Amino acid sequence: MSDLAILLLVAAEFFLAVDLRQTICIAMHPDKYEETNVILGKHPSVLRVAVYFAFCMALVAVIALLFGIYGMLLCAAVAIGEAQEARHNRQNFGGVWWR
Repeated sequence: MSDLAILLLVAAEFFLAVDLRQTICIAMHPDKYEETNVILGKHPSVLRVAVYFAFCMALVAVIALLFGIYGMLLCAAVAIGEAQEARHNRQNFGGVWWR
């Protein structure tokens, strides 16, 4: 795997970890916040959030190993799009960002 693919893998896993932290915060405060991820639902449990992100992180690693730089570019594009959508939803609906 190339150095760029490894760098993209590390960045993708880092941003998934940041999103994991935010989503756990949402799950722990269902009276204040609602999740916008349709897979998790509006008020997911902390366990459901942990399992979902463990699967996502493993999937990104597998894609990186199987497809190298091309797989990581695909993962990066999807992650950027998802992060922008999440940021947009949290700004418009009063959700958390870095709490």
